[in-house]
Amino acid sequence: HLITALHSIVSRNQDPSNAAVLTIGSAEAGEAPNVIAGRARLKATVRALDSATQAIMKRRVQEVCDGIASTFGAKICLNYVHEAPNVINDPEASEAVKKAALAVVHPSSVQTITTMASEDFAFYLKGSSTFPGVAVPGVKGCFFFVGAACKAEEAGSRAHHNAAFTIDEDSMLVGASVFVELVQQQMCAA
Repeated sequence: HLITALHSIVSRNQDPSNAAVLTIGSAEAGEAPNVIAGRARLKATVRALDSATQAIMKRRVQEVCDGIASTFGAKICLNYVHEAPNVINDPEASEAVKKAALAVVHPSSVQTITTMASEDFAFYLKGSSTFPGVAVPGVKGCFFFVGAACKAEEAGSRAHHNAAFTIDEDSMLVGASVFVELVQQQMCAA
C-alpha cells in the first residue's frame, strides 16, 4: 500500500509540465517466507526540476506516510535527506562548452537537454559550506554529458543505474577533447 501510494504522488500532485520523479529503489523486510515481518525499510529518491516542486514532494511524502501509518495502525519513521541541490548550469558557461563541443563533434551530436540528474557538481555551482571541500559562494559552470552508449550490437541498451551498465571507452576521448578545446578557447579569450 505504501509503495503504491508514494508512487501516486507524482501523477496526482504534480503539474505534468513540471517534471518530478519518485523511485522506490530498495525494499527490505523479513527473512522467512512464512513470517510477517515486524519491520520494513524502503529507500527512495525524489528528483525535481526546481526547489518548489521538491518542497511539494517532500511534504506529500510525509503526508502519505502519515496517512498509511494511521490507516494500518503502523509506525512509519521518515528520514527525508535532501542530498543535492538542482544542477543549474550558468548560461555563459553553457555557451562556452557548446562552442568547444562543436569544435570537436558534428553539430548533430550537440544537444541541449533538461534532466533531473542528481550530481555533487551542483554544490560547486550553488556553493556550500556543508559539502566536503566546497566552501565557496558558488562558481559559474556547466555540467554536460558525453554520449557513451556501447557501439557493440551484442551489448544492447543498458541504462545508467543498471548492474549491466557499460560504456564505450572511446567516448572518454571525446570528453577530454571538449575540455582541451574549452581551455584553449578560454586562453585565447583572456
